[in-house]
Amino acid sequence: MPVMYQEKNRPMSCRCIVFIILSTMSTSQDWDESVTTIHKMLSFIDTDLRKRGVKKDTTTTKLVFPAIRIGAHALVRVRKRFPNITHLDLGKVVKHGDIMTECAGGLLQFVLPYNSKMTDAGFHCLVRRQHTLEMIELVNCSFLTNISIQLIVSQCKQLKQIKLIKCKWVDRHTVKLLCRVPSDTLKRKRDESREVSKLEHIELTECDLLYSNGVQYLTHLRHTLEAINLTGCGMLDNQFAKYVSMCTGLVSVDMESTQVDDDGVYALT
Repeated sequence: MPVMYQEKNRPMSCRCIVFIILSTMSTSQDWDESVTTIHKMLSFIDTDLRKRGVKKDTTTTKLVFPAIRIGAHALVRVRKRFPNITHLDLGKVVKHGDIMTECAGGLLQFVLPYNSKMTDAGFHCLVRRQHTLEMIELVNCSFLTNISIQLIVSQCKQLKQIKLIKCKWVDRHTVKLLCRVPSDTLKRKRDESREVSKLEHIELTECDLLYSNGVQYLTHLRHTLEAINLTGCGMLDNQFAKYVSMCTGLVSVDMESTQVDDDGVYALT
């Protein structure tokens, strides 16, 4: 029987609650077992809320899910019980796809399930109401494309941090979109009509299609960008360091496992 407990045994009304399953549960377990587990979690929550004489927990702001299968219906039930959630971490959730798109707005931070099979169509349904989103993390989401990046840029105007990890489709166009670099058509318009990106932290790690000529667009964020992590982008060379050195607001640069040598490091100093 799976066992649940709150982080550090704090009460259900704490600002951060973490669901942890202590069992031999594996990713190969059948769907029915996972559904039973999540509904037991929801029943546990309902019992606690009734004891306190309330229908909703309005103080909890962060939810982190364990490595179980969860459907859209269960996620909606959880959001109803915790209406003020601003940080939703589904990173370890397995068997995730376009079915899980009904996620109410109001999130500040969102972690999509690792290895998610969500497509651009499903992602559009997910982010269309996330106008307040400040941080999003995508890990090995191979079914997404730069269309989803365009959606993030157009829908999430308050975005300050983005993590694209092991997303093999990330390329120069991805960086161009994130930095809100105008296309040839938009260049004909007045500069003041173009919105400025608020990104402060960009993490593009293990992206094989990202070359140094794509990093040049980061100079459009030279006054606002504070941290850049391009670990494992093996095609980046010293030219990348030249562009990054133009970003005067940077306080953190991670370029481990790239082709940048001593000359490139010197260009950053």
